[in-house]
Amino acid sequence: MRASLWVGLAAALGIGGGVWWWQSRAADDVVTWRLDAVSRGDVTSTVSATGTLEAVRTVEVGTQVSGLIVELGADFNDTVKAGQVMARLDRRLLDAAVSAAKAEVDLREANAAQAKHTLKRAETLFAQGAVSEEELETASVAVAVADAQRRSAAVELDRARANLSFATISAPIDGTVIRRDVEVGQTVNAGTTAPILFLLAGDLTQMRILAAVDESDIGKVKQGQAVRFTVQAYDDRKFEGVVEQVRLESTLAENVVTYTAVVSVPNPDGALLPGMTATVDFIVETVTDTLCAPNAALRFRPDEALIDPVALAEITARREAAKAEAGKAEAGKAEGAGGGRGRRGGGGSGGTLYTVNAAGLLVPTRVKTGLSDGSCTVIEAEGVAEGFEVVTGQLSGPTTATAANPLSGSTTSGGPPRMGGF
Repeated sequence: MRASLWVGLAAALGIGGGVWWWQSRAADDVVTWRLDAVSRGDVTSTVSATGTLEAVRTVEVGTQVSGLIVELGADFNDTVKAGQVMARLDRRLLDAAVSAAKAEVDLREANAAQAKHTLKRAETLFAQGAVSEEELETASVAVAVADAQRRSAAVELDRARANLSFATISAPIDGTVIRRDVEVGQTVNAGTTAPILFLLAGDLTQMRILAAVDESDIGKVKQGQAVRFTVQAYDDRKFEGVVEQVRLESTLAENVVTYTAVVSVPNPDGALLPGMTATVDFIVETVTDTLCAPNAALRFRPDEALIDPVALAEITARREAAKAEAGKAEAGKAEGAGGGRGRRGGGGSGGTLYTVNAAGLLVPTRVKTGLSDGSCTVIEAEGVAEGFEVVTGQLSGPTTATAANPLSGSTTSGGPPRMGGF
């Protein structure tokens, strides 16, 4: 009795395990696809670069004379007008220099007056024969020397007065102070180079970006081209600009050659600040109101076992016909090689989209591909419309999605679709 019980229990366990194995195998055989839909909209091809925002016009405000800063009339972010006082230097030494130069002028004028008087007296005496001709010439030369010394002293006085005026530093243009490098009580020395006191930016409602464009993309960037860009300070906002200039000078850094594209940027609300890093997209081409397929769908390459047999047979037949046609074309080129150029085949680049039929098998659809924005590619094909669901990947099933493409004969994983016209 006990032996029969154990035999029955073992049989029940065996049957249960078999049912569980069969159900597990059946579940593993079910293929689940990741689907996405063909959309309709605008597709834009862009060239990306990074650059730095800056004011269109910046002026470094310095001083031409040395001295002690006794007053500051402008600070960071202040808006100033041309001629407005931004700083003053201690004037005492400069005032003394002006006084000394003026005294020198007075002395030289007195000497010049005395020399003229001496010359006039010598001329009178020479007429009477009381002095020689040599003495007359000496008096005449003394007048010329005194006059030259007077003019030299006048120049020194003008220089001293100019230096005195330089003690008052004024704004050369209307603008905004974006940097201040001095404090009250600081001594500035203009002995060798003019020290910079302020950095003044012109009208910040109009700015520019200096974008570094890779040499492989610079041919696509043209003057007048529209530009979109973002800055880290405003992740949810896109700004616009226009290419103002493409500079011919190149820059080599770490074996990478770049060219500078100058982008003119309106900044009416002042949101953009000098020094911000901009991620720039140069708009190369735009196709509006077009069908667009996900790039993942065009890259998808399933195993041939998952493709509908009827569709696979049609694909194979078309592929063989295409090979035969290609062979004829090559033969035609060989025959005409001596008499001129062979004819080139036309047509744009293509791709394949896969849909799922009622039996769960894949049905391929050949499409012509066009412009791509990196995530979506323009397509054209009969029977494909907006909302057309295509396979972008395999979620589960007995086999994994491989690169055996029955349309192209490729056995390697597909890369991103090539851009091209229809």
